[in-house]
Amino acid sequence: ILDEIGISVTALVAGVGVVGIAIGLGAQALVRDVINGTFILVEDQYRVGDVVTVANVSGTVLEINPRRTVIRDADGNVHSIPNGAISVSTNQTAGFSRLNLDIPVTYAADLDRVFEIIEQECARLREERPGEILAPQLTLRVAAFQENRLVIKIMGDVVAGKHWDLSGVLRRRIKSRLDAEGLSMAGVPLPQATAVAATQPEVDPDEASKLLGGD
Repeated sequence: ILDEIGISVTALVAGVGVVGIAIGLGAQALVRDVINGTFILVEDQYRVGDVVTVANVSGTVLEINPRRTVIRDADGNVHSIPNGAISVSTNQTAGFSRLNLDIPVTYAADLDRVFEIIEQECARLREERPGEILAPQLTLRVAAFQENRLVIKIMGDVVAGKHWDLSGVLRRRIKSRLDAEGLSMAGVPLPQATAVAATQPEVDPDEASKLLGGD
């Protein structure tokens, strides 16, 4: 009928087709987000308040619904992530957390005394904060031989989200005790700079006069 009255419908049909494709693609993305978000919620992969890493973003979950996950990172930035973009989710505070701390010491250090000091500080921390350390005893072992130091590892299960705080307390206390005992922790040596003084070669006055064209 539109053709009969002189109105071309070719552009209209083409426009409707483009709009239909756009709506279809948008609906496909929305469906993918909702389906993935539903599985995240049903499987209880993470909850509001958990510290997670999803889509290369780490932080605390502020909100989660079937379409998106909202995360605030350590700098305070808020990220809104479509659930369809989440292929792997890492929950750092699910159930419990694990304290995993490396203490570097020099090869010259008395390892028996170092272990004794670390065990004392771990026991002290457990007495002060018994509800936060779940492991009966924190595990100690020599983890690695490196170029200029030994690495002693401390491991143990703690209340979810408390591993950062407890690690900081142990680092400070162990450093103070080792310094007091004269068992300094190993450090990476700084690159050495060598100063070379440039000297001017001695020049024979007669040779210099010849080069300058003088008498």
